[in-house]
Formats: sequence, structure tokens, C-alpha cells
Amino acid sequence: MTTIRDMPLDCPEATYVEPVYKEAGMRNFTNLVRTMLNDYGVYHVQFNTINKQTLIDAKAHPEWPGTVSIGRTLPSGSRTTSSTGQSTHSKHLRPGGKEGGSVEEKKAIVFDIGRFRNTDGPGIRTILFFKGCPLRCLWCSNPFGFSPVPQLAVNPVKCTGCGKCVPACPQGRNTLVPGEKIQVDFSACQGCGACVPVCPSGARMITGRAYTARELYREAAKDAAFYRKGGGGVTLSGGEVLLQWEVASETLRLCRTNYINTCIETSAFAPWAHLWQVAQYCHTVFVDLKHMDSEKHREQTGVPNELILENIQKLCQALPQWGGRVIVRLPLIPGCNDGAEDVAAAARFVGSLPNRPEINLLPYHNLGESKYGMIGETCALSGLESRKGRDPKLLALQELCQRCAPDNRVSLGGDAIALE
Repeated sequence: MTTIRDMPLDCPEATYVEPVYKEAGMRNFTNLVRTMLNDYGVYHVQFNTINKQTLIDAKAHPEWPGTVSIGRTLPSGSRTTSSTGQSTHSKHLRPGGKEGGSVEEKKAIVFDIGRFRNTDGPGIRTILFFKGCPLRCLWCSNPFGFSPVPQLAVNPVKCTGCGKCVPACPQGRNTLVPGEKIQVDFSACQGCGACVPVCPSGARMITGRAYTARELYREAAKDAAFYRKGGGGVTLSGGEVLLQWEVASETLRLCRTNYINTCIETSAFAPWAHLWQVAQYCHTVFVDLKHMDSEKHREQTGVPNELILENIQKLCQALPQWGGRVIVRLPLIPGCNDGAEDVAAAARFVGSLPNRPEINLLPYHNLGESKYGMIGETCALSGLESRKGRDPKLLALQELCQRCAPDNRVSLGGDAIALE
């Protein structure tokens, strides 16, 4: 058997193995890998398998990675060099993931694409806001993410009361009140969007548009130059991204394949299989822990917290397999969950988790309050003032968290984005 052709030791360009089967073939294969890794100092070995089905799959799905890494494990997303000298991407198969899985025809509803953000992950980020959420947090700053379907939003500041939208609505849900602006019956609005193009001031818009995973990746890739220079990337937020986990997972996979840093923000209120399928393609998962008391959690968010706590624990247990980063966020809402006992209980829980996830305290802000009226909703915490990140009470809560979880990193506000 010829194993390695004559070539410089620092450049193993190609190999040839005669077809040998069963036990002898496996021994030859193992020896070849050992020689490449140990004698030649190769850090990554790529084997291309070409058969009829492989060619069919490659033609149908050119974006799928076609290699499997064998030997020393590289960090996910690492760039290596194959035997042909071409740049490749090391692919790691993880429990719960589907090798080469594709949801090309499926679409997710996204209500906003925020560009050049410096929150929710390292560097300059593009944030994709997925629509639909099973929670109804009293303090939610993104009410556009409540409904899973596209819906009408009206900006009262821009509305001039011209009345052109009244005849445009096929359901007759717009009413012109003399001396006032247009009143909209949001409860009966079907979100058809017929009134949007006739509005001369641009006060009306449909929040939510359907995207495939590849379309979302292309949106994110528009900012790739900024990611490379500033170490940024893509964050999937919401709403709750796990409600549309298939498209989210595929979007993240495409980003990882193309060396884009990936993060998600989630409540973790979803089946574990869905969370894992998405998380395995993330560099960082930001997960909210809103209250340790399940009944109070239900009062403030509409759902109990048992599933959330269970998923957080599983996510932390999976860290060695996954190699990502978990940051447990504690939103501090005045009068809801910012008491010393509440914060200490949450910190002790996080401190008991395996693999030392980080804790990030999020001060309350009311920046999303004005959005509620735009979709006919009412903000339950209307009038509650925002808190500054260096408020003495917040600093005291940070110290309390650190005492309750001494082995975990505890950050306040935007400090959490100082990653790696």
C-alpha cells in the first residue's frame, strides 16, 4: 500500500490508499491518519467521499459542507486547509443536530433587522427580530414581537389625520374623528396592508415579513465587512426565536459556515430539542431568567418557569459538547423582581449550574413603551422610569450576585458584551 507520496515533509499535498476492506482496511485507514497527524504535524485531515448520492446532494444543496473532521478537534468555525490547498470549514456533528439538514423552503416571520448595533453580543452586530412569543412579560420592550403574524402598526406622531386610509381599508377599520387623528380597530384588523401605500406621511407599516434562512443569511452578510473588522456578527432575537426554530437553526448554520459570529436571545420556554438544535450553532446564548418563583413568574410573564429552569440546566450541562457560551440574564424590573431575595435566589441557582455560566444584570429601560399604542396594546408598566447602569442599587445587586455565585462572572448591563 502506498500511503504518502514523495513530497516535502511540511506540505503533505495528497495521499493514495489502495482499496482494502474490513479490518485490514480500517487498520490502513487508522495508520494513514496517525501518520498525517503525528509524523507530518497536520492539524486537520479532510476526506472527500464521492458517490452517486453525494453528488446528487451536492448539486441540490451546494451550501452544505462536504467534509467531516477527523483527528484533533478544532474550535467550531475554524478555518483550515485541505489536501488540495483550498480553504475549508471544519464541521462538527453534535447530539441533537441533523447532519446537512435543510429547511430551504420554510419561511420565518421577522419584524425588524437592526444594523450596526453594539449590544447583545461582541462587536458590531446585525440583529434579526423574529416574530411571535409565548410570554407576555409586563416589561417587554418589543411588543411588535407578540403576534406570530404580520400586523399593522400606526405611528401617531406621523399621522396627520388626512383620512386617505379610511376608504382604502376593505374591512372599514379606520375611522376619522373630527378634530382628532385616525382611530384604528386593531382587534378586527387583518393586516392586509391596503392602507399602507396610501398614507402620505408614512405613518403606517406592516410589521413582519417572511424570509427563508438563506434570505436572512444574505441580509446578515451585507454587514460582513464590519464583522471582520470589529469582531461582530449576527444575533437572533425576538419575540421568541425558538418559535421558528427550524429557520433560525438553518440561518445560524449558514452564518457559522461562513465564519460569522452567532448569538441568540431566548426565554428558553420551548422544547429542549428545539433549543438544542438552535444553540449548537451559536457562539453565545443569552437566556433570560425572570423570576425563581414559578407563581410570580406566571403573574409577570403569563407562563410558569419550570421548563425554563430545566432547559437552562440542560444547556449548561451540554457546554463541553457544544463549546459555546451561556450568559444568564436577570432583567431587573422595579417592583417585580429586583428585590434582594429575588436576585439572590436567581444567583444561587445559576451558581449551582455546571460549567459556570455567566450572569448579566439587565437594568430596566422603557424605550419600547411607545410601541404598544402603535399596535393597539397597552403597556402595563407605563410611566416606569428607566434605570441607569451605574445606579447604586444596581451595583449593590451586582455585589450580592457575586457573593451568591462566587465562581461565576457577574456583569452589569452592557459589560456582558466584553466577550472572550
